[in-house]
Amino acid sequence: MGNPMTKAEREELKKLSYLADKGVLSNDNVAEHKAILEKLRGQIEGIEENIKAAKAERDKLTDYFDTYTQQVQSDYEILLDRARAEIENIRLAEDRKRAEQEKELDKNIRDNDSVRRNVR
Repeated sequence: MGNPMTKAEREELKKLSYLADKGVLSNDNVAEHKAILEKLRGQIEGIEENIKAAKAERDKLTDYFDTYTQQVQSDYEILLDRARAEIENIRLAEDRKRAEQEKELDKNIRDNDSVRRNVR
């Protein structure tokens, strides 16, 4: 006992069942759904343009952000180099001051030793 419907008939029934499930039961329903589809297609075109514009804006902002980030990094490195140089200058100044104090102390010690020798 075979199936009385051919493959083509089954496919047609499948399409009609789908349409019936979606509420398309008459030619008027078909016209309504065509109008809805056309309206949606028109909206899609506008949306696609908005998407393209948004992507272009995103790319522009990404470029600005990348440039800003690179500039901040560069500024940071410059400031860091300056701070390191300043710390080194302070260290050298402290070393010079310490060396001068040691020289002065050595001189005072020699002078005191000299005075003691002269006193005796």
